[in-house]
Amino acid sequence: MITTGMAGAYWALHYSSQYVEADELTFTYYALSGVIITSLFSNLASIYVAVKTVDAGMDFTKGLFHNYHNNNALSCFFGIYEMGFIILNLVWSTSISFTGYYMALAMYQRITRKADLERDDGIKYLVLGLEMAAGAWIAGLALGE
Repeated sequence: MITTGMAGAYWALHYSSQYVEADELTFTYYALSGVIITSLFSNLASIYVAVKTVDAGMDFTKGLFHNYHNNNALSCFFGIYEMGFIILNLVWSTSISFTGYYMALAMYQRITRKADLERDDGIKYLVLGLEMAAGAWIAGLALGE
């Protein structure tokens, strides 16, 4: 899974380079790469958690109702309890996706307000994007497993 994260970071840097018209890597390129990496990795974490949650709880042959419907009334509450956690995982998945988009939008608006980015600004936004991406990715891996 770590190689997927590294490949995603390299892909995002390469993908964002076509939107920079300069012949060399400018500080705007680094800042916009941070924006793309933030939205990319928050959505990768969201997808990972959603797929793992649905895979774990919604097996049609041995799903929640199949496991609990033949036992006593208390076992039905176990099914409701598990379904509550499935819903919470899916709510987390949706919220981390929207949060990634919101943070990327906030970074993009701050970048475009400045006419010319300095070296410190470009690196600052790239590192900020990488930090938000790493936080979302690690939380998604932990929650998905």
